[in-house]
Amino acid sequence: MLRGVVTPGVAFAALFTAICLPACAQQVVFRFDPPDGLTYIQHLTITKITTVEGLAPRTDVTTSRTEVSIRESDTGFTVTALPSDIEFTRNGEKVDNPLLSLLEKLAISIETDQQGQVLAVRGYDRLATLMDSLLPPAVSVTLSGQFTEESMVSDEIYEWNDHFADLVGWHLVVGDISVGAVLMGLGNGEEITTLVATQITDTTTCEYGPCVVLRLKYGSDLDEVALFLETPIEEILETVELTEEAFGGDTKFSSESARVIYPNTLLYESEFSSRVFDYDIELPGVGTKHVTQDETREYRFEYPDGI
Repeated sequence: MLRGVVTPGVAFAALFTAICLPACAQQVVFRFDPPDGLTYIQHLTITKITTVEGLAPRTDVTTSRTEVSIRESDTGFTVTALPSDIEFTRNGEKVDNPLLSLLEKLAISIETDQQGQVLAVRGYDRLATLMDSLLPPAVSVTLSGQFTEESMVSDEIYEWNDHFADLVGWHLVVGDISVGAVLMGLGNGEEITTLVATQITDTTTCEYGPCVVLRLKYGSDLDEVALFLETPIEEILETVELTEEAFGGDTKFSSESARVIYPNTLLYESEFSSRVFDYDIELPGVGTKHVTQDETREYRFEYPDGI
């Protein structure tokens, strides 16, 4: 069943809290309620294949291990992440990445309220100092211009909201599909209207209790999303109160993910996601070239002391 009416530009959380769902025995509610003192390990593998028109594809793979601890605080929770064992390869060859080496020296803490909303991100203020003290001057100048404290904090908040804060309070009925539309900023500076479809496809019992499989689909191509939803384009446009013209343009974006989540705590068992960007870029002295970026992310979580 297709549900939801939203308008472009709304926050991701508001997109789904605006959907009215009936009471149902299979309704799932997401709550942020991690146990005080919890420590877990996040394993992440990011594979990015970049193809620029006329050039051979480039494959970058980053793997990391992050120890995460959660403590209750006066305002809510303090979540501290200690990354380690970060490795980077390009086309199968190990490469020393100076930025990743610096990130292993940073402990990043996120302060939240009781509902998991971010109050502050701490730790990236040391990044510029580490660059200046540990890297050659030319490398430090280049990286400090690309990776500022503000940009790293912004990325951290985006990832946190996407995985935790934006899910708090969701009421979803198993099997129903909620659909909406958001404006999404892309790496090349563009903003495009993107459809978002969300569905709990299954409920099951994981190692530490009841969990759900949450499937998300983003897409700027109407035909692709209609095929995914098995729903006519006209019905989708009516649902999100938009016209077909809102989805024009040459830049295309699509993403799909499957998350296995403990809804009573918003802790994760696993996640796999894939995303594809297609866009044109102007290269100095070369002209316009078409670029395709194909990225996958695979998360695996360990809870040494249980949940």
